[in-house]
Amino acid sequence: MKLTHEEVRNILPHRYPFIMVDKIVELEKGNKAVGIKNVSGNEPFFQGHFPSEAVMPGVLQVEAVGQVGAVAVLIDQEKGANAFLAGIKGEILQENRPWRST
Repeated sequence: MKLTHEEVRNILPHRYPFIMVDKIVELEKGNKAVGIKNVSGNEPFFQGHFPSEAVMPGVLQVEAVGQVGAVAVLIDQEKGANAFLAGIKGEILQENRPWRST
């Protein structure tokens, strides 16, 4: 199953500038989701996070992971339901720079 940005917005409570999911490209309800965030050079966090060396903050990458997971959990819930990330175990393997899809 795939979801557009508008469908993701109907599931998640987040809004600009804090919505970190542009679309879902794979979804197994309640189990797994794969999402895309298109990172432009105009993102507000690039102005203050190493401005001469634009890198998406790792904490925002983790937030994006949490939002993608929330889509998998909330897809069948009533509008307005929330999900919270309780923990994560993993590592960021590469820098996320402007004009990249992550």
